[in-house]
Amino acid sequence: MRNLMRHLLAVLLTAVCCGLALAGCNGNPKPSPAPVQIVLSGMKTEFEYGEAFGVGDLTVTVKMSDETEYTADGDEYECDSTGYDADTAGEYTITVKLKDSEISQTYKVTVKPEPVYSWDDDGALKILTIGNSFSDDTMQYVYEIAQSLGINEVYLGNLYIGGCSLDTHASNAASDAPAYEYRVNSNGAWITTKSYKMSDAIASCDWDFVSLQQASGSSGIASTYSKLDYCVEYVKSKLPATAHAKIVWNMTWAYQQNSTHGEFSKYGNSQTVMYSKIVETVQNRVLANTNISAVIPNGTAIQNARTSWLGDTLTRDGYHLTLDTGRYIAGLTLVHALTGLSLENIGYAPSGISAEIKAIAVESAVNAVGTPYSATHSRYTEEPSLIDVEKYTLLDYELTQGFYNSSDPANYANIITTDANLSHKLFATKRFTKEELPVGSVIILSRGWRYRPEAWKSDAKQSSRPENVTERMVTVTPEWWNGFIFRAFNISTVDSADLRGREEDAKNAVKIYIPKADEETVFGEMGYVKLDFELTQGFYNSTDPVKFANIITTDANLSHKFFATKRFTKEELPVGSVIMVNSGWQYRPECWKADEKQASRPGNTTVVTAVGEGWWEGYLYRAFNIAKLGTPSIEGQSEEAKTAFRIYIPKS
Repeated sequence: MRNLMRHLLAVLLTAVCCGLALAGCNGNPKPSPAPVQIVLSGMKTEFEYGEAFGVGDLTVTVKMSDETEYTADGDEYECDSTGYDADTAGEYTITVKLKDSEISQTYKVTVKPEPVYSWDDDGALKILTIGNSFSDDTMQYVYEIAQSLGINEVYLGNLYIGGCSLDTHASNAASDAPAYEYRVNSNGAWITTKSYKMSDAIASCDWDFVSLQQASGSSGIASTYSKLDYCVEYVKSKLPATAHAKIVWNMTWAYQQNSTHGEFSKYGNSQTVMYSKIVETVQNRVLANTNISAVIPNGTAIQNARTSWLGDTLTRDGYHLTLDTGRYIAGLTLVHALTGLSLENIGYAPSGISAEIKAIAVESAVNAVGTPYSATHSRYTEEPSLIDVEKYTLLDYELTQGFYNSSDPANYANIITTDANLSHKLFATKRFTKEELPVGSVIILSRGWRYRPEAWKSDAKQSSRPENVTERMVTVTPEWWNGFIFRAFNISTVDSADLRGREEDAKNAVKIYIPKADEETVFGEMGYVKLDFELTQGFYNSTDPVKFANIITTDANLSHKFFATKRFTKEELPVGSVIMVNSGWQYRPECWKADEKQASRPGNTTVVTAVGEGWWEGYLYRAFNIAKLGTPSIEGQSEEAKTAFRIYIPKS
């Protein structure tokens, strides 16, 4: 404006000095020069994605009607950039207008496309989850999975509060509260720091991905997502200036169908309803936020796996994932969804994960990432057999509603059917002898079930009971029978469900296979060889002053009731050997601490014995007196005695 005023003043002075006569002669004043055009130069015309608009070195040249021109000051024109959008790539028109006139000029500017940043630009994978116990489950095996896929540098962070919702995360963000346990893993081990701020964790690293999630019980309730947008904006505001992190969403899983979680009722206690509501909420509410660039479809991955022979057994308490298979599936899904790396040849699987289960886990994750909002049925619907069933006979047994308690003073041998709190939660088998359930038998257990292998060393109250077993396969070994004359099974589900009317389910859950092969073959496959020994009609009495080391063959009352072996050294009958005896027979394991009369003798026994260090401790020799129960005469029955009494020693 100042330039324009100076120009007009100069024109007026010229008119006064030189043109008054002309004015007088003509009778009309000469018109003053006026702006007729503006010319633009030096303006900034290319902008990076997200860059705020600026004029750069814009110069506005004003051309006048008398063919003179001048450079306008900044307050002489205005720039209209209202159509410019820094977050949308494209071409925009900018208008420059000379104030107090209708003179304007336009020019084009371009916003470049958003740069494509990849998580592996720096060769590292860096993930932060802002969650709860479900993020714990998701992240547990991510480090090992990523390393197995060839990612050498992995840095993981997990901001944890048990059961934390989006509302609570938003509140903690607003107050910058040190409310979190911050778990970090950069070398395969999780380290936890308490009283941590969300803002500090977000700003601490140039993250590749920052994941958000809802509390599990609210995951399918759209009305609980009102703070989602705030949480997203908060994360964006706290990221380092150099960060190119993508904000992603962890879609959590529906509860197990028999879950007792208090919030399961929001979905009518239906897993199907809960899963569909989670999917619906993610599609309609989460994806409405354009700043969320990806979904980790763990809810679908778990639902996929449930269509396999694994069934609905992927949680440890009805809602948290199992520590092996469930968490493995979640970790695979996260890594595959975020990195795009193939899982086809992944080498890592947690301890206890079989090749068959690993295949289901990989299939479930891959299908979920490919089809994230509906379950894909598994092709693994038939569980592979854990044994060669052609070599076994499936034991047929009856079940009774109730349970054994071998330490109960009154009912130690009876199935308790009248306990109002427990009897309906268990089924019990009969009590088996070792002949009915021989060494080499295999017990196969279905997932989600357990059994207590009750045991009796005598037909009396026992001082303790075995613990419940959840192992999928247990082979009956000599050690399993060692010292026991009976064993039985209390069968229940891991969550102690009511089993009334479910006898067939229980029988299918615990299958007992008896080997078809003879005992010697079974022991041979287990690494034993049958000891060949001779028998002599008679018996030892290690406390006899004269005959302590000799087989007594001439006692008219006793010798015909026994057969005796030789005296064995520890080298001949080594630790690890197994002593078998049939029902109806017994043996006394005589022993000598020195080659002299002994102070006492062991008692007779009828049980399988696994020879351990304690069995030999302090002894030079051991031998066996073999007899029938009740000690009838067995004169001339040496072959029958050798059949009833066997010793197997380790091949090595």
